[in-house]
Amino acid sequence: MKSRFSNIITAFIIGVILVVSLIGCTSQTTSTSNSSVAASATAQATTRTVVDMANRTVTVPTKITRVVTAGSIPAINSCLLAMGKGSLIVNGLPDNVKERCKKEFWFAPNIENQIGIAIDNPDIEVILSLKPDIVFTDDEQTLAKLVDSKLTVVCLHYSGADEIRTIITLIGQVFGETDRANKTVQFFDNKINEINAKVASIPTDQRPKVLYGDISTLQAAYITADWCIDKAGGISVAAYEGRVAVFYNFSMEQLVAWNPDIIIVRDSSDISYIYSHSEFSVINAVKNKKVYTTPSCMGQWGGSSPEMPMAVEWLASKFYPATFPEDDMEKDVISFYKEFYGYELTDSQLQEILAGAHTGGG
Repeated sequence: MKSRFSNIITAFIIGVILVVSLIGCTSQTTSTSNSSVAASATAQATTRTVVDMANRTVTVPTKITRVVTAGSIPAINSCLLAMGKGSLIVNGLPDNVKERCKKEFWFAPNIENQIGIAIDNPDIEVILSLKPDIVFTDDEQTLAKLVDSKLTVVCLHYSGADEIRTIITLIGQVFGETDRANKTVQFFDNKINEINAKVASIPTDQRPKVLYGDISTLQAAYITADWCIDKAGGISVAAYEGRVAVFYNFSMEQLVAWNPDIIIVRDSSDISYIYSHSEFSVINAVKNKKVYTTPSCMGQWGGSSPEMPMAVEWLASKFYPATFPEDDMEKDVISFYKEFYGYELTDSQLQEILAGAHTGGG
């Protein structure tokens, strides 16, 4: 009897030991599993993945403090500034556009004295020396060199209004600020729709024929200007189906045949040029003193940038001043830069923007 009792006690103790051991193993396994999940979550939190406009999947850091822009630098900067990221840019403007685009320094004074990067064939060693967390470029040759240098690069494409929406959305994804990007895109669409609704019923034969370009060189400029003119209720004489050239030259005979009612030039020097050369005197825009310099801030309005809604409203104020009063347009411009660029223009700065460029174009 005593022996049987001892066996029962021994079996019980062994059972307890086994149960405790199993619990310990399970706890250790759970702890190890939880640690692995936590480590994985930590790793994931340091990066995010985006698909850029070259259809490349790019892994970008979640913490970005140094940004380089390469290629169409003023245009890329304008989008980053609209997303509140100007303070992160560590390169300056190229010398050949610094004077024309110096208003960018109002919004991002940190870039004024930074080293400039060439628009064409930039020095990769200079870019590497700036130690960027990320580089934005719209030039595919530059993209290839940057990727070969093991830099994190996001490719953008500039060609039209739809691309601006995509660029803003992509930048929002890169920085994890999709709400701000969506707000910017929504404003873009709402403003264009608001203007277009007021001009939609105007018959084609009552819309002004408009030329946007450089008259001294007889060159039409910017495909996006065709889009802006159309949305403002005008007819771009330089537009044609399938146009892909950002700039293209035309003859004096073609200009006379177009006979635009309004001419928009990219530099004020072209206005004096037009009025001092008698061959232009037969053109309606010249006869009626309707030659204007396009405003210029981040770049010349009419080019591809988040400023396009302001370009459309300014054009509409020239085409239909009774419908789009100049005072209302000016208030909207001030409000736009305050809301999306975080900067309140002074009256003199507003007038400087509206006066446009005075540097001989380019």
